[in-house]
Amino acid sequence: MFQSCLICTNFSDGLQRLVGYVPELANSGLKQIIFFHSIPAWKQGRIPSQNDHEVIEARQKLESALKNVPDGVDVKIEVRAGSPNAAIVDLVKTYSIDVIFTIPPSFSGVEEQIFGIPTLDLAKVTTAPLMLMRPQLTSVYMNEELSFRCGHLWRYLLIPYDGGGAAQYLIEEIKKYAANRPSNSVQECLLLWVLESKARANDLLKYKQQEAQEKLDSVKQELEALSLKVKTEIRIGDPIIEITKVAVEEDISAIAFAMLHRNPFLSLAAPSLGESILRQIWFPQIFFSPKQ
Repeated sequence: MFQSCLICTNFSDGLQRLVGYVPELANSGLKQIIFFHSIPAWKQGRIPSQNDHEVIEARQKLESALKNVPDGVDVKIEVRAGSPNAAIVDLVKTYSIDVIFTIPPSFSGVEEQIFGIPTLDLAKVTTAPLMLMRPQLTSVYMNEELSFRCGHLWRYLLIPYDGGGAAQYLIEEIKKYAANRPSNSVQECLLLWVLESKARANDLLKYKQQEAQEKLDSVKQELEALSLKVKTEIRIGDPIIEITKVAVEEDISAIAFAMLHRNPFLSLAAPSLGESILRQIWFPQIFFSPKQ
């Protein structure tokens, strides 16, 4: 699905472990892998140079990624001082990055940050989707578990769909990336529509299910045209609970979702489906966000 990635790590988020799994990352279709660490802009009253101990130490921690690099795969290390936000934007442009690996907000609602940048703020300024992996998972995987995970990052995607603007944007983005995907990348998708039906009338519920199925079938045809294996499912209940259940039952690799930018007060009062997925689900996630 993706061929060029930027892996941002602060050495305490679990993502630093990925330096030891470059061959496995390549098995997921990645041909270019950039590992990035940011040093505070001002250190003891001055901007750190490339010869500073902290910069050298950071590079040394990442340099194991340069060992056992498969043929046809390009691996680079970037350690920069200054604004991490500006650095990430520049790296995305310089290397034509397809996806950025980072961490999602915590379950507690406290905003997780990568180099001091909240996840949602990063999504607003980059042109690439975010691959979100929780430190609680990447930090505790055994080596064999992490190896398998890295080799199957996007093999089977769960796509929550409700027919709204964010869902339609998500499908268009997935189609764009899937059209030129490597053969060992995404293979299968599951389109899931969760109905939060408060209606007591069975006829009304059946109508909603029929309407949802028709829309899912239409999207299924679009994705199947890209040689993807696609399943559809409709469930009734709480979206987060049902999404999590399906992810477990179907052996999902990652959950793909999109989120349109909204007023912060509205997001707090009535979180969107994307916001709820971002903060409440522990599965790896691919977060697409329009840059508007």
